[in-house]
Amino acid sequence: MANQSSLPRTTLGQAGIPARIVQNLLDRFEHDRLTIHSMMIVRRGKVAAECWWKPYSPELPHHIYSFSKSFTATAVGFAIAEGYFSLDDLAADFFGDKIKPIADSRIRLLTVRHLLTMSSGIAVNEVIAASDGDWAEILLNSPMAFDPGSAFHYNSMNSYLLACIVKRTTGLGLCDYLKPRLFDPLGISDFRWETSPDGVEAGGWGLYLRTEDLAKFGLLYTRRGVWNGKQLLPEGWAEEATKAQISNSVTSKGEVDIIDNKAGYGFQFWCCRTPGIFRADGAFAQYAVMWPDKDLVFVVTSGQGPPTRVLDAVWDELITPMLEQDGTADWTEQPGAADDPALQKRFASLSLVPPPSASPRRPELEDRINRRVYRCPHNLVSILPFVIRSIDRTLVRGLRQFDLNFDRERCLFTWKENKDLNSIVIPMDGSFAYSSLLLSEKRYDVASCGRWKDENTFEIEIYFIHTPHKRILNIQFPLGADSAVVTNDELPTLRDSLGFAFDMKMASAPEKLENQALRFCEKIQLPVIAIPRLLASES
Repeated sequence: MANQSSLPRTTLGQAGIPARIVQNLLDRFEHDRLTIHSMMIVRRGKVAAECWWKPYSPELPHHIYSFSKSFTATAVGFAIAEGYFSLDDLAADFFGDKIKPIADSRIRLLTVRHLLTMSSGIAVNEVIAASDGDWAEILLNSPMAFDPGSAFHYNSMNSYLLACIVKRTTGLGLCDYLKPRLFDPLGISDFRWETSPDGVEAGGWGLYLRTEDLAKFGLLYTRRGVWNGKQLLPEGWAEEATKAQISNSVTSKGEVDIIDNKAGYGFQFWCCRTPGIFRADGAFAQYAVMWPDKDLVFVVTSGQGPPTRVLDAVWDELITPMLEQDGTADWTEQPGAADDPALQKRFASLSLVPPPSASPRRPELEDRINRRVYRCPHNLVSILPFVIRSIDRTLVRGLRQFDLNFDRERCLFTWKENKDLNSIVIPMDGSFAYSSLLLSEKRYDVASCGRWKDENTFEIEIYFIHTPHKRILNIQFPLGADSAVVTNDELPTLRDSLGFAFDMKMASAPEKLENQALRFCEKIQLPVIAIPRLLASES
């Protein structure tokens, strides 16, 4: 990885944050069984606490999903300041070649401001990301749900159109445009952004960054665009982008019942339940919570669904105590205070894998399984989790065959999917093995581990370590080694992932959305509750 400048470090005591507060927050994460990947607290410009849950680690860029929108908005802010366009320019002026005569006439009223504030009225959402067509043309000629500017409706494709406008006006994609203006000054060099079939950054998702890079971005906005004493963002942009530009308490779908999703929406930033606090927000709980009055940034990456449980924990265990107790003795800065040894020890031991199971190995069964190939009938089960398959537009035809080879300390899992043959090591001692997969000419970095779940079920966990996602395989041997039954699951769950596709974040009618998700599942032949069970006969 390229060298990157780091934020300065301090201790919680020096930052005026009691160590017990962070212990309480970790306790809450564990109690609520939240799937956290990393956490960082920045106070007064210095990192006061940081931790990663194995197999995640500081050097790994992580997909931040809709957190990407705040970076897209930042590019828009730079472009406006440089005179390429204005907030109230019409989108039609940039896309005259794509809007057809039969398009809804209201599309010609759409402005940059409407796209930034999620009030475009465009009805088609992220589902078109699975298409190999021209996303912009599809969007601009799709049905309109309401007049632009008349309602709030969260839609990641608004951000994609912003990315297109930046590229059409500046001649540069978001990565190239932001590199000298944002990434280089912040010391961010290890990044990538997923693109549409036309080569335009997705805008509303697809950016991969390290946890500390997210903290730098949060610190920049917390300090109103000032970095190292100099105004980096256009003057006034940070204040405008992070304040409520539109009400989101009622959307085109109805009343919102999630407290942090109805406090107002800025230019691709969310206002939070406590006035003066705002956040960048990505699916499955990728957050930077920014609190300028306290010079505080809280960053978390996660694989959590529903994600708002993470915000509830942060408010209950960090924000509220800080509001109520700031100024008391244990909340004051303590110059020279050392790190809390117990907390540092806990940080070092964090892992998403439980301690090795006390159940014994199955040597006789393992010996019979070794070197046997199990072939599977036609199925749609993939090693790739659902959202990764959808975003990457990866066509999978299901697991075709697999074999397991055990030795004293590990298992080698080999399988064929499409025409690709992959093997990964499965440690059985609570540790991880890191490797890469190649599926449909795409590379995926993974960490894997496994264990005997019971006397005849072997469980494999495969973490896609640049994403929030993991695949879980349970391979049962009900008749010894003579046959195998494979069940699969994923985290975040399939239902949570379908919520991502259907924009359930803003929903207040779960039954209606559940039915919508069920119909979607029927179309692509994926179950929602009953995970596929595949009988794999010994070769």
